[in-house]
Amino acid sequence: MKPLDIDLSGFGKELEDVFALEEAVKKEVVKKDTEGSSASEKQQPKVLSQQRITVIEIVIKKFDKSPETLRDAILNADTNVLTKDSLYEVKSLFPAKSFDEEKQLMTAYTGDPSELIRPEKYIREIILIPRVNNKLNVLLFMLEYTEKLDDSKKNLQLMLDAADELKLPKTLKVLELALAVGNYINSGGKGAKQATLGIKIGSLVKMSEVVSKRTKGFNLLHFVVKMMYKDYPQLLTFPVEVRSVDPAANAFGAFDTDFGYLEKGLNQVKSEIEACKEDVDAKLKSKLLNVELVLSKELSVMNEKKKKLTEAMVSFGEAANTNIAEFFQQWAKFIELFEKSIKWHEAQKKKEQEMKKKEDQLAKKKAELEAMKAAAGEKDAAEESAGGADKPGWQKKLKKRGSREFNKDDKNTEGALSHMDDFFDEPTERQNEDVPTKKIVKKKIVKK
Repeated sequence: MKPLDIDLSGFGKELEDVFALEEAVKKEVVKKDTEGSSASEKQQPKVLSQQRITVIEIVIKKFDKSPETLRDAILNADTNVLTKDSLYEVKSLFPAKSFDEEKQLMTAYTGDPSELIRPEKYIREIILIPRVNNKLNVLLFMLEYTEKLDDSKKNLQLMLDAADELKLPKTLKVLELALAVGNYINSGGKGAKQATLGIKIGSLVKMSEVVSKRTKGFNLLHFVVKMMYKDYPQLLTFPVEVRSVDPAANAFGAFDTDFGYLEKGLNQVKSEIEACKEDVDAKLKSKLLNVELVLSKELSVMNEKKKKLTEAMVSFGEAANTNIAEFFQQWAKFIELFEKSIKWHEAQKKKEQEMKKKEDQLAKKKAELEAMKAAAGEKDAAEESAGGADKPGWQKKLKKRGSREFNKDDKNTEGALSHMDDFFDEPTERQNEDVPTKKIVKKKIVKK
């Protein structure tokens, strides 16, 4: 057969790409990847250990910026490039235990920086920035402090609101009443000649621990609430007016942490401002000066408000160094116990109402029975007076049959009346007919 005179050289590559087996394509891809990786593996670290390079590679995979771009962003305080997440990642590249050693290694390296592998380039560009750790800290603080400041102001205001609520007339009246009861007990019921002029919040909480020996579950706080039910019902709603107290007890911990963070950050900002060089750190210094101005003013205002909290505690008999959180926690506990006392009284009131309802039902049934007995007695008396000597036939028959004679005063009047039909039948027509008299017929005697 004569070979075909067709040239397919121009279509060979396309045929292979379109119709080649999948395994062949995969082998080609793997071959290229292997060649690329082997080329990369030929690059050995110049300064750092291979183990350290592995750790750095994991971190820098998250960066989409070159080492040089990242370095310039730090020097210029460029928050458009730097984010909180990226700054945390950069900080993780420099553990404290190896920072000084790696800085010395990079400083001592005199070779061509372009020959360093990528992880080493990142470390070198950043670690050689003057005071890089301080810069990273203040940059991170610049991105976080506004949020922390807002949270601190909200929590502080919440505590101030709670302190104001505790000075409302109802709350003070509750304290006055509790103090009067306490003075009465402490004086042995002989009056208040040596009365205490104030009461601490801790004493209010302990009122629930003074229990009655006569009434189970009844304590001194229950007694105070009982007095309110009787003479001061308007005071029972005082917990509604102090709703900020419980959140304030939890707010102080967060406020204290954030406030401490802000104070520490401000000190770092001031230190970095003093260390900044006009030529290299001009942009960073300008931004830090603005942060210092704003934050110093805000912290000063908050410190003045904190003094008001201390004054509020002292007004309630607490020491000036009393922990603010503990102060509000004690109040929150008292309010909780007060509300439980109200619930206890409401439960007792409900029980009393249920008991009274049952008693009323029993009294009603008893009255109905008495009325029925009285009606039956009146009926029997009327029948006796109307009949006179001619007693009804059914009473005569009752006596004749050996049954007890009916007594109108008998306690079982109703029973007697109900069983009356068992002894007597209704008269029939036959009974009402005249019974014919028997005729005596004399029979004739026939003699046989």
